[in-house]
Amino acid sequence: MDCHTLIKNEEIMETIVEMSSEWLLVFDENDTLVSITMPSDEQGIDNNSFFHLFSDHEVVRFHAFLRKLSESKSTASDYFELRYKSQVFLMRFEGMSLSEGVLLKGKKVEEEAGDLLRILKDIPIPFFTMDIERRIVSHNQLFLEIIKTIDEPLSLEVPYLNQEYSFHRTISKLADIVTMDNRKATVVFEKDEVRLTIYGHLLSPTLLCVYVKDETVEHRFEQLLTYKQQMESVSQIAAGVAHELRNPLSVIKGFIQLSKLSNSLNKYYETISSEIDRMNLIIEDFLSMSRKKIDKKYILPSELIESMLMIFRSECLLHDIDFSFAIRHSKKYLYVNDQMIRQVTLNVLRNSIEAYEKEGNDRKFTMHTSVKEEHYIIELQDFGPGMPEIVLNDIYKPFFTTKDKGTGIGIPLCKRIVEEHEGSFSIESEVGQGTLVRISLPLYEEPEEGTEESSLS
Repeated sequence: MDCHTLIKNEEIMETIVEMSSEWLLVFDENDTLVSITMPSDEQGIDNNSFFHLFSDHEVVRFHAFLRKLSESKSTASDYFELRYKSQVFLMRFEGMSLSEGVLLKGKKVEEEAGDLLRILKDIPIPFFTMDIERRIVSHNQLFLEIIKTIDEPLSLEVPYLNQEYSFHRTISKLADIVTMDNRKATVVFEKDEVRLTIYGHLLSPTLLCVYVKDETVEHRFEQLLTYKQQMESVSQIAAGVAHELRNPLSVIKGFIQLSKLSNSLNKYYETISSEIDRMNLIIEDFLSMSRKKIDKKYILPSELIESMLMIFRSECLLHDIDFSFAIRHSKKYLYVNDQMIRQVTLNVLRNSIEAYEKEGNDRKFTMHTSVKEEHYIIELQDFGPGMPEIVLNDIYKPFFTTKDKGTGIGIPLCKRIVEEHEGSFSIESEVGQGTLVRISLPLYEEPEEGTEESSLS
């Protein structure tokens, strides 16, 4: 091959190369280097010594790159590791097919990028590099093993991304984000049970480096953990139903005892009947909660509180506790499931009664309500033994209890019910001083006439 035919003015080409810090190489159809031009500060390589710059593995790749260029009659680029003057560096070669050979232009990759790629080859992280034309130009063995797990073909002979495959589309999306915004980015790929987190950033203006983290095992663990949490929720609901049914059963038992003492069942018949109805409603409410649906209605706060007073008085009388209350009226409305809010307040009363079991004197229970910042505040307070800070820190945890026969579900359930009404539930307590439970519920303007009861889904 007549080299002067390919490069008509070698002096001009040398000047161009020196100015651009690029190498210019010409190969004939037999992959023989017939001409090499280098920047002035990198002179010393000739046609015979060029291939000695490559390792055995890299020289095989380089010849394959030349053959691909010759056969495809198109342009292409790839990255190769070279050793020159006792230094190892990364070179990007971009080439085009000529009538009787190949013309290559080579440029050193920035030192930092080259160092990083060499480090990556020695650490157990699946990675690959990709050029600006979305061609995979280098990779390690771990990346190939990852590809096998997702069952999507990736030809390394013609390593273009294929948009027909989901993994390829994910990589393409990552490349778009990184190259357009010139920043690091992360995407997640999921297929069947495989989950990969893929990180990408630019090593140079023309080279994207991508790392792959296989999170399949973590993903399976998360699925098992979710299943475990679902089973725990079922257990909590079951325990909660049992716990909350105990409240109306206790009321019924108490009123039957009172009727025996007074020899008059008729006096307490309506209350007992209403508690039986409440048991049915508790079951319905829990079924509704499992469907994430709570039936609500507008009700005046005073109506809700006054509907509790009969039960509170009777319970406190039965357990020799002085009960006092102060109700603040409001023209605005609560939007609640009234049975569930009664359930919460009665549960607080039950806890106070149990706290007084070993207390002989000063057995008091108070209910005070107020309005503050568009919220209706219900404060329920006893003056029993109180709780230490270590108990307060764990009191909202499901199944945590200090009682011998407690379920540990009452307080967490109360908190959840109030929060599902867009309110707040808090407990203050001090050893020897008693316990204060504060329930805050939002107030609403008077509903328009004809407004129906509605549901929260």
